[in-house]
Amino acid sequence: MQSIKWNNKKINKIINVLLIGCGKIGGGSLDKDILDISHSASLLANPNYRILAIVDHDLAKAEKVANIHNCRIFGRNINIIDNLEDNIDLAVIASPTNTHELFIKNILKKKIKNIFCEKPMCSNLFAFKNIIKDTREKNINLIINYPRRWDIKLLETILKINKGRWGSILSIH
Repeated sequence: MQSIKWNNKKINKIINVLLIGCGKIGGGSLDKDILDISHSASLLANPNYRILAIVDHDLAKAEKVANIHNCRIFGRNINIIDNLEDNIDLAVIASPTNTHELFIKNILKKKIKNIFCEKPMCSNLFAFKNIIKDTREKNINLIINYPRRWDIKLLETILKINKGRWGSILSIH
């Protein structure tokens, strides 16, 4: 573990994470031949982070990811994490888009002070303004993930593409 800057303070501790969503961006690919740029893989690669709990409605996917991280599964119900919430430093929301707003609202009822959410945060301006107001009132850090330009695995992939490792690119989806 190395010293990191967290909430504008230099700390020497492991950041405990609640991962919400074990799909492609949350849980990633369990196929070792596929480049995995998921939150699960990124957190696993960084010794300063540890996933403590997973919330996902697909228990089979959640179990596969939980086995990698040796953590607990809470199905789809975020409300039953109460016995862990004192230990969670960060909630990562990587669930389907239509669930982001509800998960943020549920986290706002907990003691968790940091939320990292995939885009989009919500579906309308009214909800957006309410979430921003609530996070400010409760002094909760909210980050919405959009660009992945910082992701080391993505940067490595771009470098490989530019060097022609896989030949000419025909299309990207």
